[in-house]
Amino acid sequence: MYGMNIFIFCQRFLDAFFWVGNSEKPSPIGVIIDYPTTNGKMKPSKLGRFDGKDILLKLPEGTTVQDVHWFSIWCRRFRINFGSVMMPPGLKPPKPAILPEFSRLAHGLQSGNITILDTKTFYIPDLYYDGLGPDAFFWVGKGEPPVDRKISQGMKVPNELGDLNVLRAYKGDNITIQLPGTTTIYDIDWLAVWCITFQHNFGFVIISEEIKSDVPPALRQNDLLGAKTTVKGDDMKTPVDSPMKQKNRIVLLPPYGYSFLTTPFWNPFPPRFSRNQMSG
Repeated sequence: MYGMNIFIFCQRFLDAFFWVGNSEKPSPIGVIIDYPTTNGKMKPSKLGRFDGKDILLKLPEGTTVQDVHWFSIWCRRFRINFGSVMMPPGLKPPKPAILPEFSRLAHGLQSGNITILDTKTFYIPDLYYDGLGPDAFFWVGKGEPPVDRKISQGMKVPNELGDLNVLRAYKGDNITIQLPGTTTIYDIDWLAVWCITFQHNFGFVIISEEIKSDVPPALRQNDLLGAKTTVKGDDMKTPVDSPMKQKNRIVLLPPYGYSFLTTPFWNPFPPRFSRNQMSG
């Protein structure tokens, strides 16, 4: 694999970094992307060898994807560009989609406007629910939203802790939940809070086809948020970065060799690294 050869070469000379800049093409005038990230607490590490590893990168503080004209694997010592991607002109990247709030049908369920962060992740702000539903879960499905006293053909969605326990009470909490397994927003038409035993819909929100078309792909970028919940009540005390502050995330994933994707801004036709001639 060509990508593997790049990293063997990088390791040999031990002065290669992920490198970005805004000149016409990769050059010595650029900025290191720290990997693994040290948040500026330590000197950036030189790249070693990677064999098909998925990589999440964060641009330096104050730099966004919109500031970047190219991304490179660059050797500072010999001023060699091992491979690069140019940002296409006129790129119209996708962005998180804003949904209405939960409808208010039962058990004090209400929320702020729900955000689809990526094709698997929902951010639900200011969530209220009395916690008294004996068999209530976050619930998704196709077609029409579930109707009271009728069996709903849907599936459970893990809570903000990633488990499938019956939902607790929420008191103005801000939470992030993710669809299970391989399920994405393209497989569902609504998100609800549903009591399975009593077939009772406490509230729901519709996910339109139009909204789905512009949502960023799920590339584990929201794993960088850390903990998945911020709570105003007394039940939990775990802080989290705002999920909307993600304009400086970069993702490198196969199977396109080493493809360049941006999160939440994404090119649906990712370019490949240019294959520069390398010597020595």
